[in-house]
This record gives sequence, C-alpha cells and structure tokens, in this order.
Amino acid sequence: MSLRFKGIAHPPPGRGRRGNIADLNAAEIATTNMGRAGGTNLLMEHDHGSQIGTVHASWEGRDGSLRVQGVVHDPEAIAQVRSGATRGLSLGTSVLTRTDGGRLMAMQDELSLCEEPRRAGCWITDIDGASVRTVATFSGSSRAPPSPLTPHKTNLRTDQQCSTQQTVAMPETEAPSQQQADATPMDTSGVSTETYNASKKEAEDLRAQVAALKARVEVSDAQKREQLVEMKDGINDFFQKEVYNNSLNEPYKQQLAPVGEFLKKIDEGESIDTNLSIGRSYERIAATIKREREEFAQTKDSANLLAEANKKLDEVTGERDTKLQRIVELEGLVEERTKAAEAFQAELHKHGAIKEKIDFSNKAARENTGGAAAAIDSVIERKVDEASGSSGMSLDPHAALFAFMQGGPTNGGLKIHQSTTPHHFLGATSPSGTGADFQAAIRGY
Repeated sequence: MSLRFKGIAHPPPGRGRRGNIADLNAAEIATTNMGRAGGTNLLMEHDHGSQIGTVHASWEGRDGSLRVQGVVHDPEAIAQVRSGATRGLSLGTSVLTRTDGGRLMAMQDELSLCEEPRRAGCWITDIDGASVRTVATFSGSSRAPPSPLTPHKTNLRTDQQCSTQQTVAMPETEAPSQQQADATPMDTSGVSTETYNASKKEAEDLRAQVAALKARVEVSDAQKREQLVEMKDGINDFFQKEVYNNSLNEPYKQQLAPVGEFLKKIDEGESIDTNLSIGRSYERIAATIKREREEFAQTKDSANLLAEANKKLDEVTGERDTKLQRIVELEGLVEERTKAAEAFQAELHKHGAIKEKIDFSNKAARENTGGAAAAIDSVIERKVDEASGSSGMSLDPHAALFAFMQGGPTNGGLKIHQSTTPHHFLGATSPSGTGADFQAAIRGY
C-alpha cells in the first residue's frame, strides 16, 4: 500500500537577497532534478534513519516554486498524511561555502514530511490525484485578477491585493476522485462547461509542453553529464596533487576534504549545470597550469641554450680581440722599423752611398731583394771592410783578454772574482796604469 502525492518543496524565490543561505534562487529551482538517479529520499522530520518514501520528480511551477511528486510507503506516515496531521514539506539542503563564508553551491539531499514547514506555502497539494489544499483570496479591488484554475497555484498574487488566505485541508474521505472531476465539469463554483473544457484542454497542452521540455532537459543533462565523466579523472588528479596533497595546504586539509568528496561524485549530483561549471573551472585551471609549466620548461631550455651560445660568443670575441691587438702591435712594429729604415736610407743617400731611394711604405719595395736593396747591402759590406782594414791588424778580443789575464800583476789563478772596489764592473782606475791595461784588453788594441 502506498500514497502518491504532489506538493511545493520551495516557494517562489524573492527578488532581494536570500533570507537563508540554503534558499534557492530561480536558476537553481529551474535546474533542480530530485528524480535523477532513482529519486531523492523522503524522510520524516529529517530523520535519516526513517526513510518513508521517495521523491520521483521535481519541476519549476508556473509561479516559480519548486514542485515535487513522490510516493509514501510507510503505513504510519500514510495515515498521518491522509488525516492531515503531517502534510508539510521541508527540503534538506547541503550548502558548500568558501572559507570566507560565501556560498558556492547547494545540493538537495532529501525531502521530509513535517507537521508545519518553516518556508511559507510548502505543503502537500495533491494526494492520489485529488487536490487537498486550496488557497482562496478575497479582495474588494476591481483590478483583482481572477482566481487561478489550479487550486494549488492561487498563492500567486500581486502586491495590490490585500489578501486574506484561507487554507483548506481536505480529509481523504471528502477528496473527490480524478474520475469524478473529469466526469463533472464543475459544481457550484459558477464556471461554465465551455470554460471548464477550455481549461482542461489548456492543461493538457501544458502537460505536453512540460513533457517535451522535460525530454529536452534530460537530453541536455545527459550530454552535460558525459562531459563531467570525461573530465572527472583529470580534475580529481589535479585536486589531489596540486591542492589537497600540496604541503602548503597541509593546515587546510580538513576544510578541503569535502571539496574532494564532491569532485569524486561530481557527475552524480543533481545540480548538473552548477557541477559542470565547477568541473570546467577546475579543468581549465589544470590546463592553464600545465601549459604554463611546459612554457616555463621551454623557456628554461632556451635560457640554457642562450647562455651557452653567449659563452661561446664571448670566447670567439676574446680570441678576435687578442688577434686584433696583436695586429695593432705588429703594425706599430712595422711602422717603427719602416721609419728606421727610411732614416738609415736618408743618411746613406746624404753621404752618397746610394743614389736610388726605396719606398718602404710599399710592400713590394720592402720585399724586393734586388736593385737598390742589393746596392745598399754592397755599400754596407764595403764600409765594414774599409773600417776593418784601417786598423792594420785583425782583432781577436778573446786572445787579448786571455793575455791580459796571464800578464797582470794578480791574475787570481785565471779566475774572474768580484771586484773589491766600489765600481761594480771595472773597479777604480789604478794609479799604476793597471786600469788602462784592462781597458786596452777589452778594446783589443
């Protein structure tokens, strides 16, 4: 025995800020799917040890509220719902926050039956196809909109309505069956048969549109879930290596652990769009870090190659500078010797030794061994011979020095000793003429 029900799990979101961190906004209500993965647990007063049924579907109502459909299996809970004692609905929401308290995302863990919900309007509206909750509004304004056709949606009203709400909880014995509603167009409410049939057709069209939209959403969710499955391993490896097991994050492991658990089941969550956004963020961060590390490695290799190239360039540059310096020195030496040769040539020409001058600035003239160069050599040899012949004898400096050493007053055993005079080479001139003899021996004549 079971009980089928429909109800409002979350009221339409407000226009301002959240009254509670667990409150859902319009986007979260539109994307919540409590029927995925076998449905969401239905509990009694948020007691996780007491599962009394399952929520099989959820959708966004026309007024922006979160509508749910489910089944109650527990006999005691069924009795309480039928009697009207327990018809409130309360969401069990897990909220992930940042370290500064900011809200990251919310997940619907369970839905509970309760005696009175804390969120306004969160009640069971239908039991086994029969409406059991009606909200009636009373206003004297002529601009007041007509009452909605669907009883559980009459809580949608404008700010100009100063409304008094009357809640009617219909016992199970008094609830009309769906067959009776279809057979009887309307009773004493004053609605015509044409209006009823038009409304019925409109409801059927809306159900068809909802079914089509639901199919599209399921296809879209399936595609998004496939993307999460593809990136799941990568983002979990990144989180474990770069975040959770990073030594810098050791003090925060306790705070990071829930994120790791969430990423392990990121493809199983209900808020598929939010999960995909988070997963894609992790995936792009991981890809960016990987690319930057590869670029850094390439930059490091390039830097090493550049350093090696600069080192070799410095060596080549140093060798070039050394050679250039040597060339400059040799050019200076050539210039010096060229000037000396030109001066020597000028003296020879002045004394009539040569008649033809050599241009020593010309390389060919410097390397020419004939002509004027040969003439200069012959002149030099002749002058040397004339100087030698004018002495009248051949000189033998070694023989003269040896004779002096043997004939001197103190030859010292034919050994040359350090002088005892203040002169560091020849000593003082001897008054007896010994110094003169020494000088003559050195001259050789």
